[in-house]
Amino acid sequence: MKTVKEVFRRNVSPLTADVQLHEAVDRILESGLTGLPVVNDKGELAGFLSEHDCIPHMITGTYHCDSRTHVSELMHKDPLFVTPETSLIDIAQMMAVNKPKVYPVIEDHRFIGVISRRDILSALSEEMKTCVSYA
Repeated sequence: MKTVKEVFRRNVSPLTADVQLHEAVDRILESGLTGLPVVNDKGELAGFLSEHDCIPHMITGTYHCDSRTHVSELMHKDPLFVTPETSLIDIAQMMAVNKPKVYPVIEDHRFIGVISRRDILSALSEEMKTCVSYA
């Protein structure tokens, strides 16, 4: 069975805690993902910001025309993550139980990419197509 390292997205630019919310939202939307990891100045995972986290604050900010909110105020500070060696079955089972739709991929304490439910579903679908039925 495949592992995360065969499927994950390497070219994802993470957020930093000092980014303003409106910029973070633009970057999330541009990424095509439902959220982005937040890293510190060493490239280590510091948190995760999702669309879900942003919406209530965007409503308030838009109503009051206030854009002073920063990623650090909204991000999940202890996000779930996987390593490149995590099996696709293990992460699929994690995704079936836990809420995150996007997991940061961490190697040697540093952020190296993300893997999404769509990535997992696509990989599992490809695996299923190669199965041989002995029924």
